[in-house]
Amino acid sequence: MMPGAAPAAGLVVEDEPYTRTWLVDVLGRAFPGLPVTAVGDLASARRWVDGRAEPGAGRLVALVDIGLPDGSGLDLVRELTTARPPALTVVTTIFDDDDHLFGAIQAGAEGYLLKDHPPETMAGYLRRIHDGEPPLSPALARRLLAHFRSPPAPPQPCETPTDALTPRETEVLALLGRGLRTGEAARLLGLSEHTVASHVKAIYAKLNISSRAEAALEARNRGLA
Repeated sequence: MMPGAAPAAGLVVEDEPYTRTWLVDVLGRAFPGLPVTAVGDLASARRWVDGRAEPGAGRLVALVDIGLPDGSGLDLVRELTTARPPALTVVTTIFDDDDHLFGAIQAGAEGYLLKDHPPETMAGYLRRIHDGEPPLSPALARRLLAHFRSPPAPPQPCETPTDALTPRETEVLALLGRGLRTGEAARLLGLSEHTVASHVKAIYAKLNISSRAEAALEARNRGLA
């Protein structure tokens, strides 16, 4: 998006309902009066984008999660990047690792924001679009600089999905094993409810489970509950 150009419409693609509503609010804070559509999967996003693919539709700013129920959000990022006019896509995620970051950039994302920022901070990053600055969480900007300053790291052995939980995800899994709800876990950890919900979503994906009962069983098997 050219410096000074305001978006004509906003799109939020996020399958977790609480976080989806939160991101709609973030876009509203960043661009007051912007019409925003929110959907929970790739298919719905594609239908909506196809429906506005007409001359004069104006530029679109899209906040896209990576892990969606019917595929990767990066596929949508690629499609929006080649649309006419091309959309400005910003990946919104809890993943702060190199693979996800560089995968998003290669797909054409013009920004990458972690969902653990307060809403006004997120909105502030998005407002920089007016000045032609990419919305990028500071931790990710430092990671980009470190990547290009450092020699390539030797390849690491691949972890299996069940061994790939981060320390924070392990904490959340332990609380699920104790029977806590998302809101209760959030208060105990001092995090927002949408951040914990995103961690739960990542845990389910990594462990290939789909229910709280399965999460509680996994926590007990790992000695966490």
